[in-house]
Amino acid sequence: MNKLFLVFACMSCLAFAACGQGGGEGGDESGDESGGGGAVKSDPVSPMVGTWALDTAAVVKALEEKLAQEPNPMGEMMIGVVQGMSAEMVLNDDDTFAVEMKMKNPMTGDGETELAKGTWELDGDKLTITTIEANGKVNETPDVKVASYQDGAIIITAGKGSAPFDMVFKKK
Repeated sequence: MNKLFLVFACMSCLAFAACGQGGGEGGDESGDESGGGGAVKSDPVSPMVGTWALDTAAVVKALEEKLAQEPNPMGEMMIGVVQGMSAEMVLNDDDTFAVEMKMKNPMTGDGETELAKGTWELDGDKLTITTIEANGKVNETPDVKVASYQDGAIIITAGKGSAPFDMVFKKK
């Protein structure tokens, strides 16, 4: 079960994608050879670029609310797993990402670290994260997750192939 949570967390991190690339230098790209006054094109750095951390308090709160409405015999264990997690996802301006997730087994206290790399893309409030490499091994098939960008947070929604709870990341 820890592997599933770890994979989900890594995918969640990857879910944030920025669409901006570094600004170009130079002058007029319009072909105007007059040498004067053409517009300079530059792409601003996306607000998605930077380091994002798993907001365990927000995840635990949402999980507790969900469990109050839909009791689950594994609920306390899920909360323990989340409380023992930490994750940082770095979204780079070249549309690549790297995520490091640390998890503690709530029963044994043993810890694991998972690493993932790939690409990201932001389209409106939809963040697509494509994991290409996990723990130093290239994936045979890229793993694609879609997250949302809402109120300054990246949210990877629970669902098929994901953790049984939403993952929330806040910018550091």
